[in-house]
Amino acid sequence: MLGDIFTLLRACLSNMWSQWLTSAEFWYNTSFHSAIGRTPFKALYGYPPRLLAIDPSITAHSEVNMWASDRLWMDHLLHHHLSRAKNRMKQQADQNRSEHTFSVGDLVYLKLQPYVQSSLAPRSHQKLAFRFFWPYRIMEHIGTVAYKLDLLHTLQIHQVFYVSQLKQAVSAAH
Repeated sequence: MLGDIFTLLRACLSNMWSQWLTSAEFWYNTSFHSAIGRTPFKALYGYPPRLLAIDPSITAHSEVNMWASDRLWMDHLLHHHLSRAKNRMKQQADQNRSEHTFSVGDLVYLKLQPYVQSSLAPRSHQKLAFRFFWPYRIMEHIGTVAYKLDLLHTLQIHQVFYVSQLKQAVSAAH
């Protein structure tokens, strides 16, 4: 979320749009965020913001009409720049992602942090510990991105792991 704010500021300030910074902030705070399931404004205050819209066709004052049309144009431009920045950030994040799917019964290596998990393979020098631990059989597919592994009952860890923590074990017969 902090990266979005910096991208927003960069888009506004790089084009000398400092007069529109409050509009950009309002647009950001009133746009839906999938991570929190609502707008940041509603998450913070518990109710949606009041939108003070001025219709240029019903006002008689020329300065108000000019301000309203400039604001509509700037809102459209901000939406375009922020959508482009959002897509660029998504593409950057998706570069390191890969889709893994495993079947029940497959053997996979388990990736654990050696400093956090020492019951699996205790070592005197954790810095030299393995990143992936011996193949475990997949017992169950849970949800879309989690798998339950057949771990030893003496291990003090949960048996369900996210797909990014698993790596396909290739058999020597191939």
